[in-house]
Parts: sequence; structure tokens; C-alpha cells
Amino acid sequence: MFTHVCGAQIAVVLTEADFEELESPDHLVKMGKSYEEDGAVIVRASATVDSSIEECAAWDSHKMSRENTKSSTGLARSLVHDNEHSAVFHFAKDFRFPGFAPREWVLRLLWKRLAADTIVVCYESINEQNEVNSKYVRASSSVYNEYKRLEPLGGVPQTLVTWTQRIELGGSIPRQIVTAFAPKLLMHLSKMRQKFDKSLEIDGATRAQGVGLITHHEDEYSEEENALLEEGEKHFAEFKTMKAKGMKMGTPLTTGDIAFKKKHRHAWGRATATVRASPEEVRAPPAHTHASDDPEM
Repeated sequence: MFTHVCGAQIAVVLTEADFEELESPDHLVKMGKSYEEDGAVIVRASATVDSSIEECAAWDSHKMSRENTKSSTGLARSLVHDNEHSAVFHFAKDFRFPGFAPREWVLRLLWKRLAADTIVVCYESINEQNEVNSKYVRASSSVYNEYKRLEPLGGVPQTLVTWTQRIELGGSIPRQIVTAFAPKLLMHLSKMRQKFDKSLEIDGATRAQGVGLITHHEDEYSEEENALLEEGEKHFAEFKTMKAKGMKMGTPLTTGDIAFKKKHRHAWGRATATVRASPEEVRAPPAHTHASDDPEM
């Protein structure tokens, strides 16, 4: 199941079909789990990040940044470089679970560019540091973090990030407990996603493209499309003739009315607000779909 690449044991055989979906606290980070015969748990997380593959890999490898060292659950952390692409990373973490001792890892960190559009960052447990703190339980991991370049969105670089990690927390730990910890470990990818989030910049650029599409639109409307527009105008005009009741809105800048048509069980509603933008900006269709768009909208 594992093969040696970049001097680290990494999961390259597993496919999406091998993973059972995990409930993710971040709906933009997909999480999954897979079990090995020896009881180890392999977890995977993937997300699209608004940054280049180089910046993502650098953020992953920058273990001693102020952002990473201020964690309240981190008990110890050190990084010793061997060269420009390899280092030994030691850290201890308190999961704050009753009866569960803090865990300690000593890992070889290694990054490598596999292709022009792909960089991997690998971690593999090593035994170079033999002294074990009596307060900690030594755990081990095999980690393979892959960064693949995607097409830019609104002029912003995009990277598909996939993290695969084999978890062995040490001691006699039920598989269910390890699985319960998985989302907490994988949420570090959510932290990366939010760190580089450029939704406002992307939305502004794609909205500008949509404004241009409306401004210079020359396509003819089909008979079906015109009929649909006429039907909408008919409903709008009909609402004006109904006895509508004002609704309390969440903001004083918006007014709302609701009306019921005789012999109909459904309600008709209308909301009105003044928007400080041109009609083209308000109605501009998205030129692209951004990863952070709400899928329910």
C-alpha cells in the first residue's frame, strides 16, 4: 500500500473509492478515512486553496512560524534543517481528551518538486531522537501532502491540496478514538485555506467579467426564453394587484411584502432595497464558479 518516494513512506495506491467520508467541520475541505489490516487509520483531506503551489508548500514546511507556534495545544516544537529540502521536525501535542496523554512525534520533513505543476511535502517518523519525555507517548506518522497547480481564477493562483496521513497514536487506542481525532488533525488544511482565502478579490474580478458580458451582450433570445421572461413580468404585475402585507425585515434598508392569492396555498413575496451599484453589477453572472461559493445558494 505504501511506496518510498522522496525518502518517505507515502500513500500513493489509495484512490478516492478507498476512503469513507468523514464529517468535516469545514464544508470546503473534503475529508475521508480508510483502515489498514494492522489497525492503523489512513485519513485524507482535500481542498482548493487561493495560492500558488510554491506558497502552499512553503506554508506547510514553515513549522516554526509565529502562526504555528502560538497554538495553545502545542507543548513542544523544534525544527533542525539538514539542507534546503530536508529537516527533522519534533513536536508534542495535547489533544485535551480525558485520560489521553499528550503525544510526541519526531519526523523527517522532506519536500520535492515532482513536476512543473506538482510539489509534495512528506513526513516520516524516525528514531534519531531516542530520548522520550516521560510525560508524552511517542506516536508515529507517514504523511504525503500534494500540491497541484490549477488554472487561475479571477487572476488568482489556484492549488488543489491533498493531504494523506497514516495515523498511529501509540498505545492501545481503539480505532474509533483515532477516527474521532482525525478531523482535528485534518482541520490544519482548513487553516491553510482560510489563510490564503481571496474570495473578495476573485469575486470582484469575475463580477467585472460578468459586467462586461452584460454590457456587450449581442446574443438573440430564443422563443422559450422570451416566453419565460414574459411569464415573470406577468407574475410581477399580478402581485401589484394583490392585497399585500408588510413584513419585518432584518435591516431597515430593506422592505418586504407578502400576499396570498385566492384559492392558492402558496404565498407571494417581494423584497425591495436600494443597492449602490449599477444594474449590470447587481445582475452580473459569475464568469467562473469559485471553490468558496455556497453550494446551497
